[in-house]
Amino acid sequence: MKTALSEIVLKVELFLDYIISNKLFRLFAISICCVTAFIFRLLVIRYKPPTPDDFPALHAAAKEFIAGNNVYAVFGTTAYTSKPSLHLYLSAALYIISTLVGVPHLTITHYFLFCMDILTGLVIYKILDNGQFWNSFLGLAIWVFNPFVLNSSTNAKYEVVMLLFCCLHFSG
Repeated sequence: MKTALSEIVLKVELFLDYIISNKLFRLFAISICCVTAFIFRLLVIRYKPPTPDDFPALHAAAKEFIAGNNVYAVFGTTAYTSKPSLHLYLSAALYIISTLVGVPHLTITHYFLFCMDILTGLVIYKILDNGQFWNSFLGLAIWVFNPFVLNSSTNAKYEVVMLLFCCLHFSG
């Protein structure tokens, strides 16, 4: 009985190894994970309205930037003068896109940040990919379903973009 059970376990392991070695399976698993993460973020936005701290100020700064005025005059406090310029330029670019497309600025910002989250997860997958699919896939899944990352992107924080550039630098 013990040998029959061990043969069945061995055959199941061989079958799973065969499936994992198939590139189509890997592509399918990664795609399902990324699409699920994107849908999950959309559901969070739908049922838990975001409370972005910096977004109203960045929205006003984007309007002023497009108009050619002093961006930092909008903020009124010195706390925002230390913001990285990436925040202001991205906010201005997303504001232009939102006016061209006719979609609210916050919605475009969320879609952009959701895509950056998923791209960062894919770069993490590439960094961790050393031939063992499950380790790399676990890294991707932990990143895209991380509640801290989810909170950051649903509250319109641009830090994930800077992290993506850092991860791209280290992915070589």
